[in-house]
Amino acid sequence: MSPQIAVVVPTYKDLPKLRLCLECLVSQTIPTTEYRVVVVNNDTSAYLDDLREQFPSVSFLTESKPGSYAARNLGIRSTTEPILAFTDADCLPKRDWLEKARASLSRGADLVAGHVELTFASQRLSGAETYELVFGFDQSASVAQGYAATANLISWRRCFDETALIDDSLMSGGDTRWTKNASSSGLSLVYESQSIVQHPARATLCQVLMKARRVAGGRSSAGTAPMIWRTMLAGWLPPLSLFTKVTR
Repeated sequence: MSPQIAVVVPTYKDLPKLRLCLECLVSQTIPTTEYRVVVVNNDTSAYLDDLREQFPSVSFLTESKPGSYAARNLGIRSTTEPILAFTDADCLPKRDWLEKARASLSRGADLVAGHVELTFASQRLSGAETYELVFGFDQSASVAQGYAATANLISWRRCFDETALIDDSLMSGGDTRWTKNASSSGLSLVYESQSIVQHPARATLCQVLMKARRVAGGRSSAGTAPMIWRTMLAGWLPPLSLFTKVTR
């Protein structure tokens, strides 16, 4: 039986976490003949022979163009399976991740955004981890607004045929833009709470600011320093609606 699902995982200088991710992916509850895993590496200097030996069923590709969206697009172009699943190298998919997502697709969804469960280094949360807990991934809320993150996204391949590939000129926000365009064009985007990947919370302020800087780079078309800092601040501060609710 030919695989029906291609799982695309972009990676960049994160091989220890990628190894853990792959251990989860090769142990899914659906038969291994029904899906295959494609890792797209953004680090042309990375040594991957050990991973190739440990995971012989996994395909490893290299994309020299920087950015996870360029890597994901190469994964899309290099596969033919009717279903595409996306997660990140630092995520740990639950064993029934693909099973639950595929079930949602079979019920009529075009795109399925699964739950992103944050994990923490210890029970005593840092300030950055607390921020992530409150303002981090909320796929349910995102789907309600018509978009989702590719940390946990599964779709029919035809969705990319009917729209376009992800805008790989962006360093961040490309998944939001693509899913928003897809849902706005009439494709159905649903949230599946039982299709779960775990994602480590950013533990330090530096990591949170790096994320904000990446978001700023994705949002800023002009690329000027003032614009980057304004978008960094906008991406880091809590939503204004929260303060509105508190003061009512």
